[in-house]
Amino acid sequence: MKRNELKSVHNFKIWNRYGSIEYPEPTDLIGVNIDDLVFIEHKQAEVYPDASKKPNVGQKLNKRAIITLNDINSTEEKL
Repeated sequence: MKRNELKSVHNFKIWNRYGSIEYPEPTDLIGVNIDDLVFIEHKQAEVYPDASKKPNVGQKLNKRAIITLNDINSTEEKL
């Protein structure tokens, strides 16, 4: 995507087999490294695990999101 497109991404969604995090409002993804900031694992989802990297509320990925976790009743162990 071009820089001006990254400034306001609509319906941005991150997912894997464990679940998803969806941002229904436009989201600024300029400078956001998803691999370093978002973790969706068995029975848990985390964004900005390093609090020093967390922007103010309402900016980048630190905003209202819809989180869906799959198979929360399974006994799968974390690897």
